[in-house]
Amino acid sequence: MENASVAAAGDAMTGLLARCVAADESAWLELFTLCRPRAQRVALAPPFSFSADDADDVAQEALLELYRSIRTVRNPLAFAGIVAHNKCVDRLRRKKTPLSAAVDVREMPGRDAPEGLPPGWESAPALDKLRDILAGTDERWARILFLRYFEELEYARIAERLNLPAKQMGMLITRALAALRDEIKRHEGLWAELGGLFEGR
Repeated sequence: MENASVAAAGDAMTGLLARCVAADESAWLELFTLCRPRAQRVALAPPFSFSADDADDVAQEALLELYRSIRTVRNPLAFAGIVAHNKCVDRLRRKKTPLSAAVDVREMPGRDAPEGLPPGWESAPALDKLRDILAGTDERWARILFLRYFEELEYARIAERLNLPAKQMGMLITRALAALRDEIKRHEGLWAELGGLFEGR
């Protein structure tokens, strides 16, 4: 019964997205009503804790991105949450406020590498390239990888943050790593460069 309910919900969302692509105004209203609270909660909750007015602005920006990307979005709730998170990070940066636990999916080790990298790695060209590659991958995979390997969250917490089934998280992380590996291998010599960074560790 549970699998049937999940499948039915997925079919309903697919139908709703198709109606949005077909410019059905009622479908857009339904989708925005569904996704706006998710974006607002991201802005209202720690580490951002924005005001209600700022949270409304963030939600509006997230919905605009959803509108622009509707033809490629498969999980609009997760999309709205991720975009809202990044919009919040952008706002903090503009205010020059410390980001604390906030992590932007566009950040990778490089010129602003996190603490813990061996000496000299912060300027390693291979890591700089890797950061750029991850920034250009599917946003869903990038977000999963950051939550797992940079925020070091457990599977259940990642699933909660992204509104995904916890039981599927292992498979999703494997697919995210495979997608990243495929992107790396498209850049000649980068796979070997990255391996070289670990020699002697």
